[in-house]
Amino acid sequence: MRVAIIGTGNIAKSFCRALQNSNVKIEIIIGRSLLNTKNFAHDMNVSYSLNLNDLPRDLDIYFCCVNDDALPLISKNFPFDLKKEQVIVHFSGSVPSTIFQSRFPSFGVVWPIESVHPNTDWNNMTIVATYSSPLVQKSLRLILDPLTKNVIEKSDEKRVRMHLVAVILNNFTYHLISTTKQYCEENEISFDAYSRILNTTFESIKDENSDMQTGPARRNDMVTIQHHMELLSETKALAHLYNCLSKSILEKYENIR
Repeated sequence: MRVAIIGTGNIAKSFCRALQNSNVKIEIIIGRSLLNTKNFAHDMNVSYSLNLNDLPRDLDIYFCCVNDDALPLISKNFPFDLKKEQVIVHFSGSVPSTIFQSRFPSFGVVWPIESVHPNTDWNNMTIVATYSSPLVQKSLRLILDPLTKNVIEKSDEKRVRMHLVAVILNNFTYHLISTTKQYCEENEISFDAYSRILNTTFESIKDENSDMQTGPARRNDMVTIQHHMELLSETKALAHLYNCLSKSILEKYENIR
């Protein structure tokens, strides 16, 4: 299997390293920054270019490892048409695979659910894949199956909704915890003291048969909520988060207390 990598960011670097021990041959890396592209290609022992026109015309798969807003430009500026047996792929959770439909007969999506960094291990990573046809499915599974046993096949619509959930669970949770950690540092509170409660919370979420929600909003304790808001009066970001989440919990349990 001969492929091209378009992009030099985290996804590109991580995916290329995952392919190093496979039967996939990376023929070329296309990037925008000369230094970054050159160094990346040197590390991978692969040729490189800053011009899409240098893409070989006879490869099996063209992997577009670029930001979401660059995908329409890739589709528009791709220098040649592809045959039915050639596949073009992107890695976005939120962009439909059909962004390529007007130009290419065979296309797909490979979206890693977790955030990817250059040294992310793809072994047993959960990947959501979308295919335009059984031919694309076969081509991509030949590459993905040796990397991970956790490939989930979903439509564009389902994948976009899964991406929304990932943003809430990963990005929002990280923001909440990091903002709280900053508050601890500013008020000389040991964040490490909360390691156990964090672990317990995440473990309890796995129990689908129990509702482990606690706290002042759960029991409609407006006195405590007001006191906490006063304590956060000089910390606007965390006060906003506290207020929004408290309102959400209050509304959820309004009729079942």
